[in-house]
Amino acid sequence: MNRYLVPVAIASVVVVALQWSLLSSLRIGGAVIMLVWLWPLALGLVGATEAGILAGLVTGVLFDAHTTTPFGLTAVA
Repeated sequence: MNRYLVPVAIASVVVVALQWSLLSSLRIGGAVIMLVWLWPLALGLVGATEAGILAGLVTGVLFDAHTTTPFGLTAVA
């Protein structure tokens, strides 16, 4: 296991908390900023593919635990 996976998992939990506490109520042009989708994308673009997959899974599962969508839908997306 790489040494950066634990900090990425912790940062993913923080990203989900920020999404729920601040960004879910903030709308720009009627659209919600989905930081839980941008975080894994940013990790993948900088070359940390394994960390991006872990971040996508963690943020998706945690985000789906609080929404009315089918569980795991955000993690798959």
